[in-house]
Amino acid sequence: MGRGTVDWRKALNGDIFRMRTGCQWNKLPKQFGDASTAHPAFQRWCRDGVMAKI
Repeated sequence: MGRGTVDWRKALNGDIFRMRTGCQWNKLPKQFGDASTAHPAFQRWCRDGVMAKI
């Protein structure tokens, strides 16, 4: 058994919401999915330069 697929659009929207509002990762609204998905995606995208381009 493995992890399910990630809705990358939800994760990105959650990351952008968090950057705009400054809320804590664990306080992301449920519409953006789980923080345990959004935060690692954010870290990976920062490391890879994706967020800087956005």
